[in-house]
Amino acid sequence: MLAHCIGILTDKLIKGLAVNRQRLADNLENALLMATVHNPVLGYDRVAQITRKAAQEGLSPKAAAVALGFMTAQDYERLVRPELMVEPQGSSSATHDGSIS
Repeated sequence: MLAHCIGILTDKLIKGLAVNRQRLADNLENALLMATVHNPVLGYDRVAQITRKAAQEGLSPKAAAVALGFMTAQDYERLVRPELMVEPQGSSSATHDGSIS
């Protein structure tokens, strides 16, 4: 019975699903949590200002940080590296400079 249910689930729900990569990229770009990577550099209070401004004005955290004059867009992009955040520290094969070891 379980196998039958899994087959129905697969046929009716899972087949045909596609990843909307643009939506994922937009969600990642606008994720307020991403700004917290700047705590060691900017401090908690400035990061709180960034996330508050982004939330209140519908900005990305990067746009808010730039608008507040805390950093350039290039500095933000250099520090926010989502690919390094998806695995527990020490288990990823990606190095901090973005190369693969």
